Amino acid sequence: MIQVFKLTFPNRKIFIGKDEKGFLTYFGGFNQEEVESDYRNIVMPSFTIKKEILWESENAEEAEIDAVVESYIRMFRSDDPRFGYNSRSKVAI
Repeated sequence: MIQVFKLTFPNRKIFIGKDEKGFLTYFGGFNQEEVESDYRNIVMPSFTIKKEILWESENAEEAEIDAVVESYIRMFRSDDPRFGYNSRSKVAI
């Protein structure tokens, strides 16, 4: 199952990504250094990332999947560093 997901971090910034295997525990794709820099001087005894499945398909083509990811990135403005962790220069998926 192919999935497009939204991760929401404690600072309310989001990341839109895709998982071509449909693994419940897949959270990858974002730039770890970018996320770490937002929390570098904060002591957090607990860190929760919320994952929401926004779209899924059993047989979508790569172009359709990428279009869905791009539309959600635009919708949530997650390519703007004030709101999210999707890179402007390259969609980290």
